[in-house]
Amino acid sequence: MRDGVSRTPYGESIIGGEINLPVDIYSADGVRELDRRAIDAFGIPGYTLMRRAGAASLSVMNQRYPGLRSLLVLCGGGNNAGDGYVLARLARAAGLAVRVVAFSDPRKLKGDAARAFEEYAASGGMPRPWDPSLVAGVGMVVDALIGSGLKRDVSDEYRAAIEAINAAETPVTSLDIPSGLDGDTGIVRGIAVRANLTVTFVGLNSGLFLADGPAYCGRLVFADLELPHDVYADQQPVLHRQYRDE
Repeated sequence: MRDGVSRTPYGESIIGGEINLPVDIYSADGVRELDRRAIDAFGIPGYTLMRRAGAASLSVMNQRYPGLRSLLVLCGGGNNAGDGYVLARLARAAGLAVRVVAFSDPRKLKGDAARAFEEYAASGGMPRPWDPSLVAGVGMVVDALIGSGLKRDVSDEYRAAIEAINAAETPVTSLDIPSGLDGDTGIVRGIAVRANLTVTFVGLNSGLFLADGPAYCGRLVFADLELPHDVYADQQPVLHRQYRDE
């Protein structure tokens, strides 16, 4: 590690400094398989990966937006919401003013996402219902709504929120992928978040680079979550990007 950045053939972890994106690009299922291999074959708890994702995202946001003081974190369901709840808890602990909107009943979350919400709630956090006026005056909106598993058009409830986010002048950070982008094709599924910054984890989804992806991702930053190199062995990428320093 040098200057707080650990270098690997697959990318660089985020704790300080500039980063390079990995060369290999995977399907959405391929990235999920990398995640599964890390958990099942290498014994890294899923919640450890989720905590690392939240911490990496907060670190990148602070680097890109020095002086950031307040966040509006929008959480849907599943592990993307779990990343959002972890980030919200860590941001509160760091002294930021944090509001969280729950678009899915957090009591119905399962597994690691449920634990992320429980720890956020135990820290004194309380999610609230969506109100478009919440976007005004906040330093950053964090999009943890849908993630890379979207295979159909965005529902009306999420559509209304995404319309409000995109209409505001508030900077937006998306976790994993801007909500509304297809993780494989990069096609907008009805509507998608126009992010200023996207922090993506474990492996690069092809949807970040194809079709509408580049126009919606803003600045793209990768966090390998400290996975061993061997996690990536035998997992076939679908594309390769030309390597260059960012």
